[in-house]
Amino acid sequence: MVHPLITMLHRASTMSDLTTSGVMRVMEMSIQEAVCAYFNVEECEVNLHFQTVQPTFHVPSNMLLEEAELFKPNAVYNDFIYPEFTFEMLHDDIIAHCRGLFVRNVQVLREEETFKKWRMQRHGVVNGTIGSVYDDRMTVDLRADGVMGIMQRSQWVQIEIPMYKSGKNLQFFVLRVEKYKSITEVYLSRGSKNFPAALIRTQVSGLKIKVLRRLQGKICWIKSSSLISEDLVKAIKEELRGERLVFVK
Repeated sequence: MVHPLITMLHRASTMSDLTTSGVMRVMEMSIQEAVCAYFNVEECEVNLHFQTVQPTFHVPSNMLLEEAELFKPNAVYNDFIYPEFTFEMLHDDIIAHCRGLFVRNVQVLREEETFKKWRMQRHGVVNGTIGSVYDDRMTVDLRADGVMGIMQRSQWVQIEIPMYKSGKNLQFFVLRVEKYKSITEVYLSRGSKNFPAALIRTQVSGLKIKVLRRLQGKICWIKSSSLISEDLVKAIKEELRGERLVFVK
């Protein structure tokens, strides 16, 4: 019969938004915390492969000498005792506590992995739908992970403002990614100097490209390691609402 802890581990491993290694790490943390709390100890080794735990007891802080002698006949005061228990030997209270910890820690893991994934997209381009537009910022629905997309007014392009309406689909430059409590906040831009180059990189891999100067909505001077096709230039110009691209040798 499969132990309940292993069943939890297998179920969580099938969640598409979590890595197997991350789920295993969270399970180890949850078991360690539950075992340490039950025995009132500070350390515990967990082996998921062999399904064992090995808490560290100190004589006599959290194990009486008489108890220690059951595991180590020549035990003395100030000894450390390392008994090994299988998952099957764990008290039901430990299993119940571990279930609660695992659910909580999986959610923490999901939040951490979401944040890391979006951090890897910094200075890249994402698609989004404008949500609410305020005087100083707008929210953007990125349709993924429940993250909050934000474009502050300082990152708006002046001539584009009339088209910043709720429901409008656009591409955005990922300026930075921050975490506020459990929420990943993705700060976006269309006015960034580097936005035109990032748009080109989404279509041409391995290209060395740099924006020398940009006058938002008007003209952008770009230096590229190779020629850019006219069709791509036309597409980028259209995305930038007519902004002229000048390639400098």
